[in-house]
Amino acid sequence: MLQWLLPNKEGYISFTASKDLYEKFLKLAICVVFRVKKGKRKDIKLSLYTNGICQVDKFSGPWELPILHSELVLLQWHAMKDLWEVNPFGRNDSSSFQLGIKASDGVIVKKCGFRLICKSLEDELKALNQDDKLLDPSLLYEIGHPDEETIREEEISADLSNLEKRGINHEDNYQTSSKEGDDMDDPQPADIMADFSVEQLSLNEDNHQSRSEANCTSERETNEEILGDMSWSDLSVEKWRYSEIARHYMDILPGGDMPEEFIIVEGSTISFMVSQDFYDKFLGLALCVVFTVEDGKKEIFFNIVPHLNGQRRNGLSGSLGSFNSNHMWIQYLKPNVLWGVLEGDVDFLEFDEDCLRFSLTLSVSGGTVKKLGYMLRCKQMDDDLKVVLKTSN
Repeated sequence: MLQWLLPNKEGYISFTASKDLYEKFLKLAICVVFRVKKGKRKDIKLSLYTNGICQVDKFSGPWELPILHSELVLLQWHAMKDLWEVNPFGRNDSSSFQLGIKASDGVIVKKCGFRLICKSLEDELKALNQDDKLLDPSLLYEIGHPDEETIREEEISADLSNLEKRGINHEDNYQTSSKEGDDMDDPQPADIMADFSVEQLSLNEDNHQSRSEANCTSERETNEEILGDMSWSDLSVEKWRYSEIARHYMDILPGGDMPEEFIIVEGSTISFMVSQDFYDKFLGLALCVVFTVEDGKKEIFFNIVPHLNGQRRNGLSGSLGSFNSNHMWIQYLKPNVLWGVLEGDVDFLEFDEDCLRFSLTLSVSGGTVKKLGYMLRCKQMDDDLKVVLKTSN
């Protein structure tokens, strides 16, 4: 990856800028180093938010790449108005901005980086940024007086030239809004819940309380639930990830009878080992949590921390809403959302092992977890495919 870019393992940036500071911003440089898997959809999506309002998603790809096991570099330059509208402030003196990168499950991400190219900042503007903690100053790449500007531009041009000489492809602002092929391997919402019968989950008009019915009346209210009492300017990458998951992938039901199909675990950690062959057929993990609430109505917050062979991966957090009795939360999660870098594919070659340990740890505040269970969903497997799932001690 280009040396002048700021490495970012999460593929996510969030900052607040005043009008004066925003006017100094020129372009945002985004770089992703990746390789692709044969037969998989290959694209990278930018998710953009201004003051909590989602902008139009931007896509890079899909690509038809002949060299499937070589590392490739996607380098993009975006003018601020192309990402966050011409006037993202309205009547406000400042606004919050978020950008997250998500890869498709056919993309194995190796590195990611950002840099915000800006004009030279006056001393008073620097002090304002430092005092108000508007953004991470290391993200800024200042272009100062004319001589310095020439040097910086020459450095950038040299880096791109070196990439071409090394035979590594790079894209420059190649975008498409087409979502053709999106989620082509994803199970439909009806298929996800097909494992759970109407009787088992008591899904009837008398006692069924879906998230949309029980806790919110609009998409805006749903976002406020995920945030809890936090403002959008403080939106963490964990809460952003969870806000991106489709709402029909979860449900909350009254009561505490966990369906027998779920594997109940002791403690707060789910852990198992799978081979590459099994992972290629792995569709998702259904999480089931029975929680209790005491002493009146309380808001329930959660944190999910996944690990892959001991390496921390894509954490999720949010609010389930407010409750005053026992409930059961069912959440469907795709494996790449939890364990793939930037939600791309898992790279087994990185570890040089036949089987990898996948795990996630759940914590809940505002209530008490009484039961924790999970179920793995996969495609039909061949008879000779033998997979050993080893539950952690």
